[in-house]
Amino acid sequence: MIIVSFFTETRPADKRSHMWRKYEFIIIILYLNSCSPQLVYHESTAQKIIGLVEHGRHEARKSGFPTANVRLENNISILPGVYGCNVEIVDKTYTAMCYLDPCNPGILEVHLFNFKGEIYNQILGIYLTKFIRAPMAFEDINALELRLKEDAAICRNL
Repeated sequence: MIIVSFFTETRPADKRSHMWRKYEFIIIILYLNSCSPQLVYHESTAQKIIGLVEHGRHEARKSGFPTANVRLENNISILPGVYGCNVEIVDKTYTAMCYLDPCNPGILEVHLFNFKGEIYNQILGIYLTKFIRAPMAFEDINALELRLKEDAAICRNL
């Protein structure tokens, strides 16, 4: 096991801002096994992602968890997996969960709790609050749906 930690500092563009500095402390733990490495991490502060909602293949709707497909910029680097998050749409904030698929790292799939409506071509502000789990393979759609319900219960209580 290898543990890597680093400390970052960011400053706002507007120097008159009441938040002079934001510190993020990130710990990355890399587990190596004979087949493939798994990257798991814990982040102590929420990471914000801003992105545009695009049309997808509408596959997540079949499992009862419709998602907003948010295009990630090239400079955003997060690990694949499920996250608890808060999402800003215009002037309202929703609790949500999101998933970054390792096979499609350019799109963040975001499921908003207690939201009805269309948000295509809108800008979302997504605050990742907690890493829930790494990507998993499922035997069938029922196993996936059961795990999504478990993930949703965790994310709703963050």
